[in-house]
Amino acid sequence: MEDNPGDARLVQERLKRGWTRNLSVAHVTRLDEGAAHLAAHGADCVLLDLSLPDSQGRDGVQRLVASFPSVPIVILSGTDDEALILECLHEGAQDYLVKGSADGALIGRSIRYAVERKRAERTSRVRATAGVTPTACRPLVSGSCSCSWRLSRSARRP
Repeated sequence: MEDNPGDARLVQERLKRGWTRNLSVAHVTRLDEGAAHLAAHGADCVLLDLSLPDSQGRDGVQRLVASFPSVPIVILSGTDDEALILECLHEGAQDYLVKGSADGALIGRSIRYAVERKRAERTSRVRATAGVTPTACRPLVSGSCSCSWRLSRSARRP
């Protein structure tokens, strides 16, 4: 979701060069158009600019998360405001990239990681709903975690 046609074209070109899989991009210029597209067609991920004609700042993130909670959101904006970045992440965005410093490889990696984080979030929610809880978690290597899971008594079948 990007209202500047030049920025949208640049991101698409960067993604084509940095993406190794099949890529389909739908470009919309307003949040309402994006919401309509998501409702009709879905998406694996949303790239969201924070300065759209019908949405400014974290408002876009809040509205998308409320309407499409399972769709990962990556902010791609010209604003490099640390407080705003943290607000957007707390509202549910998976990542925040500054337009001028993001090449195709970085954007592609951010999309892949956002999709995987959202998938892991859903899995954790399903496990919690089913009564599966982590019993131990210890780092094996920096940045990784080994977890064991235990099914609670209330979730076990008689």
